[in-house]
Amino acid sequence: MFSRAAACLVFIWFVVVCSALLATGHGAAVFVRALPQLEGDAYLTGLSAPVTVERDRLGIPVIRGLGLEDVTTAQGFVHAQDRFFQMDLLRRQASGRLAEIVGPAVVRRDATVRRYQFEQIADQIVDQLPADHRALLDAYTNGVNAGLAQLEGPPFEYVAMSLAHQERLRPEAWQPRDCVLVALAMTRVLSAGAGAEQLRTDLRESLSKDLVDFLLPESSRFDAPMIDSGADAPPLAPPADFEFVPQAAKSTAQDEAYVVLPAALGSNNWAVAGSRTADGGALLANDMHLPLSTPNIWHRAQLEWGEGNERVRWAGVSLPGMPGIVVGSNGHVAWGFTNSFVDVQDWIIIETDPTDPSKYLAPEGPEAFGEFEARIDIAGDAHQIHRWRTTRWGVVVEGEPPRVLKWTALDPEATNLGILDLWQARTLEEAVDIMRTWRGPSQNASIASADGRIAWVVTGFLPQRIGYSGRVSTSWADGSARWAEGSDEPSRPVLLDPASGLVWSANNRTVPAVQSERLFDGWGLGCRAQRIRTVLGDRTGLTERDMLELQLDTRVEVGAPYQALAARMGAIAPPGSRARRAGELIQAWNGRADAQERGYVALKRFYRGLAQRVLNPLLAPADRTWRSWPSGMQEALLTLLEQQPAHMLPPEFASWDELGLDALHDVLRDGEPPAWGEVNRLSMRHPIALALPTWFTLLDMPRHVQAGDTWAVRVATPEFGASQRLVVSPGREDAGILHLPGGQCGNPLSPHYRRGHRAWRDGSPTPLLAGPAAHQLRLVPRRWPIASP
Repeated sequence: MFSRAAACLVFIWFVVVCSALLATGHGAAVFVRALPQLEGDAYLTGLSAPVTVERDRLGIPVIRGLGLEDVTTAQGFVHAQDRFFQMDLLRRQASGRLAEIVGPAVVRRDATVRRYQFEQIADQIVDQLPADHRALLDAYTNGVNAGLAQLEGPPFEYVAMSLAHQERLRPEAWQPRDCVLVALAMTRVLSAGAGAEQLRTDLRESLSKDLVDFLLPESSRFDAPMIDSGADAPPLAPPADFEFVPQAAKSTAQDEAYVVLPAALGSNNWAVAGSRTADGGALLANDMHLPLSTPNIWHRAQLEWGEGNERVRWAGVSLPGMPGIVVGSNGHVAWGFTNSFVDVQDWIIIETDPTDPSKYLAPEGPEAFGEFEARIDIAGDAHQIHRWRTTRWGVVVEGEPPRVLKWTALDPEATNLGILDLWQARTLEEAVDIMRTWRGPSQNASIASADGRIAWVVTGFLPQRIGYSGRVSTSWADGSARWAEGSDEPSRPVLLDPASGLVWSANNRTVPAVQSERLFDGWGLGCRAQRIRTVLGDRTGLTERDMLELQLDTRVEVGAPYQALAARMGAIAPPGSRARRAGELIQAWNGRADAQERGYVALKRFYRGLAQRVLNPLLAPADRTWRSWPSGMQEALLTLLEQQPAHMLPPEFASWDELGLDALHDVLRDGEPPAWGEVNRLSMRHPIALALPTWFTLLDMPRHVQAGDTWAVRVATPEFGASQRLVVSPGREDAGILHLPGGQCGNPLSPHYRRGHRAWRDGSPTPLLAGPAAHQLRLVPRRWPIASP
C-alpha cells in the first residue's frame, strides 16, 4: 500500500501529532474515530434499495444503485465522510460564518460577506427549485447527515479548533440550502467584474480617458478569439497628448495600501472534433485552475444507476457540498469549463440627498435609507453586531462615494442548479441547451459528443444593461440606468460544429472586441489560448496523450519580446557588468517555464523591473503603489518599449535604452537567480495549518519544485494551479485521463490522504475511471431485510 519511505513519514507524523494531542488529553483516537467507513454495511433511512460504494486504491468511489436519488444519497454519505470540514468551510465562507469556528481573525471577512445575505438568497433559490432538483438536494442532505453521524467521532479539524479556542466546536447538520451556499461560494470566487470596473473607474478619476484606454485596451497581440470578426481594433498607439505630472512623495500608509491584482488567471479547455482524432471520436481536455489547498477543492467520483439500456455512468469530478458531477462525461457527452469573465457585477453610485443625509436620490425622488443588521458570533470571543445602510438596489458599501453592488448572485431568479441535468444529455444539442439554461457562475463550456461533434457555449445569466455600459461605476438616481428583466439570450455566444474542428478557451477574449466589451470584463491575457490554438493547429490523428502533453506545455510566448530586448540591452552593457551577465542569462533561456531554468527567473525579474519603471510613473496620479498590473497593460508596456515615444519616457531617464539597462542591471541586484522550480515550489496547505502550531504543517502537501507559470498552458504558482486535469472522449471513458492534486480523503490517517498527488505532480496519465475495487461498502435501507443481497 505504501512505499517504505512513505510509511516512515506517516509514522513520524502520527507520533508527532499524537504526542501533541496526548498532552491535552487527546490522542490517535481523534483521527481514527473520524476515518471513513470503507467496508461492511451501513444503514440509512431514505434509501429505496441498497447502494454499493466500491473504492479503488486511490479512494475513488464507484457508487452503484437502482436510481439517481439513491446514488445521490450515497454520494452525500461519501462526501461527508471524506470531506465534511471542507464542506462546512465552503458554506461558512458563503454565509459569513467562518468566525464561529476560526475566531477573531476572520471577523472582517465575515462582515464583508454578510452584506450579500446569501443565506436568505439560498433559501429563496431552494424554494423555487423544480421538484426533481429539490429531491436531489434532499437526498444528498440525507446522505451527508447520515455519513457524518456514522463517524465514530467528529472530523479531527473540529477537535483541533476546539483546542485552539478552548471551546468545544462540533459540526452542524447539513441542510438543502447549504448545497446552494456551496454553489454561491464558487460563484463568488469566479466573479471578477466588480474589481475590473472599480479599477477602471478609479483610473478614470485621476488619469485622462485616452491614457486609460491605452493602458486597458480591448485587444492585444496575444488574442486568440474563437469567433473573430477579422476587423478588431488597429494596433495600439500611445496617446499623443501626455505630460508627466510631478507627484508628491507618498506616505507610508499609502505605500502599504498597494494594489494587488489577480495575476494568476487560470483554466484551459478545448475540444477536438472526431475528424482530427486518431479513433474518430471527439476529444475534450480541461484543466481548471484555482487556489490550491489540502484537501483539493474537487472529489473524484463515478456514479452509476439504472438497468439495461437505461444504465447511466456519470464520471468525473464532484464538488463536496453539491450532488452530481461538475466536469466529466456521461458516455454520450463530455464537458469542461473555464471562467468566462462575463461581467455580472456593477457598482451603483449612491447619491445622498444634499438636504437630508438620511435619504438618497432615487428616480421617484429622495428615499430614506433602510438598515440591515447582522450578528457575528466568534469562537473564543464575544459576538459583534454589524449594521449597514440599505437602498432599493441593495446594501450600501460605505466610502467616497458610497456604492451598492448589483450582482446576478444577489438575485435568486438569476441562479439555478441546471448543471444537475447534464447526466441526461444524449446529444450535443441537448448538452448545449442545458448549458444555455444553467444559471450558475458564467463559464466557457467546451463540449464533445460521442458522434465526434464539438461545441462551445457561454453559460450563466447575462445582464441586459439599459442606459449605461457597465464599464465604469454609475449613478442610477435619475432612472436612466438599469438592468432589464431576464437574461440577454440573443447575446449569448454559441458555436456548434466549427469548420476548424476545434474550440478552445483559456480565460481569454473569445469573441470580437466590440461584442466582448458588452459582455465581458477582467478577462486574462490570451497567451495560453494562443498557444493552445497554435499547438493544435491543423493536426490530425490526435490522442488522449497528445491532449495531456499540451496541458503540461510550459512554453512562454509572452517572454519572447522581453528576451529579445534583454539580449539587445546586454550587448550594449559594459563587459563584466551585472547588466551584461543578466542579458546573457536571459538570452540563454530556453523559452519555457521549466523547473531547472534560471534564465526564466531572470526574465521575470527583468519584466517586473521594466513594468515598474514604465507603467508606475504613468499610474502615479492614481496615488497607489503598484506591484502587479492588469493583464491588459501587457500590450501597453510592449507598445511603449517598441515605439519608444519620447514624451512618455519617464523623466529620470535620458533615453529608453538607459531605462532598459537600468532594469537589466537590477536583475542581479540580489545575486544570481535560483532555478525557476525553486522559486515556484508548491505551497498547498491545509487550512488548519494556517491557524495552528507549526507542526500542523505536516498536514500540507510536500513543497516540491514545479514547472509552469501563469503565462504557460501549464499554469502553476506556489498556491494556484491545475485543480484537475481531464482528457476524455465520450464513449471511450476507459481511455480517459484524470488526476488531481492531493488525495480523496481529508483525514490525514487515511491511505487516501495523499495518494494520487504524485501523478498530478509528474503529469502521469491516471485513468479517468476507477480501478479494481480495494474496498466495498454497502449502504442499506434502515428497514431492509438482513438476508437481502
